[in-house]
Amino acid sequence: MPTEKPHQSTLKDTQKRPRRGRNWRPFEEARALARSLGLKSKPAWIAWAQSGARPADIPATPPYAYAGKGWVSWGDWFGTRNRRGGWRSFEEARALVRSLGLRTQTAWETWTRGEARPADIPCSPQDVYRDKGWAGWDDWLGQGRYRSFEEARALARSLGLAGQVAWWAWCKSGARPVDIPINAPFVYRDKGWVNWSDWLGTRRKRGGWRPFEEARALARSLGLKSSTAWRSWVKSDACPADIPVSPGWVYRNQGWAGWGDWLGHGVKAERSGGFVFAPPN
Repeated sequence: MPTEKPHQSTLKDTQKRPRRGRNWRPFEEARALARSLGLKSKPAWIAWAQSGARPADIPATPPYAYAGKGWVSWGDWFGTRNRRGGWRSFEEARALVRSLGLRTQTAWETWTRGEARPADIPCSPQDVYRDKGWAGWDDWLGQGRYRSFEEARALARSLGLAGQVAWWAWCKSGARPVDIPINAPFVYRDKGWVNWSDWLGTRRKRGGWRPFEEARALARSLGLKSSTAWRSWVKSDACPADIPVSPGWVYRNQGWAGWGDWLGHGVKAERSGGFVFAPPN
C-alpha cells in the first residue's frame, strides 16, 4: 500500500506575508527598524522593500498602513532632516516653497532629495501639515494663485510671441513666472479669454473681428479640408487681420457649429488631435 506522506510546510507557506492592513508590526517598532537602515529617500525605501530583505510584518507602503497610527512623513520615518525643534510653521514653509518656482509635484520631490532643503522643511508636507493649512499641491507650490487675466495677458503681449507654438516654447524655457498659467484658455475660460490672437496681441485689428457669417463665407471659399489646414493658413500672410486664429472661441456664442460647418464640410471623425472631414450626403 502506498505510504501517505506527511504534510510539509514549504518556505512559501512559512514566509507568507500577512494580509494587507493586518498584523503589521507596531508603528514605533517599524519606524525604529526603518531608521536603522540608513535610508534617506522614498525611492531608496521602495528599492529596499522590493529587494526581498523586508520582513513580512513591515509594510511596503507605511503611509497607508500607519495612517492615523503615528505616521508623519518620510523624513520622520527615516529619521532624516527633521530638527529636534520640529517642522517650520506651515505659512513660513509654504512661503519658502513658493519662492522656489517649482511647477509640479515631481519637481518638488526632486528638490527634496537635494542638499538645498532645510532640515525643518518636510519631504511630505501633505502629511505634516494635513490639519495645519494644507490645501493641495497647487496651493503649496503657488500654482493655484494665478495673476488676474488682464495682468497675465499684458505680460503675454509684452513677449512679442507670434503664435501658440511660440507660447509653448516660452513656457518650457523656464522663463514663465509661477503665477502665469501654461494653459491660459482653461484657467481664464470665464474670466476674459477670447483666443490666442487676443492673448498674444497678434492679428486683431482695432475694429474687432469680422462678423461670423462673413468670416465663415471666407473660410468656406478657401477649400480647406481640415482644422490643421486652417491653422496653417491663418499663420500665413494671406489671413486678414480681422479673421481669428481660433474661430471656435471668438464665435462660440455667435453661430459657431463646429469645424465642418466652418469649412463647409461634414465632420466624419476626429483623430490624433485633428479633424477629418467628408462632404455631407
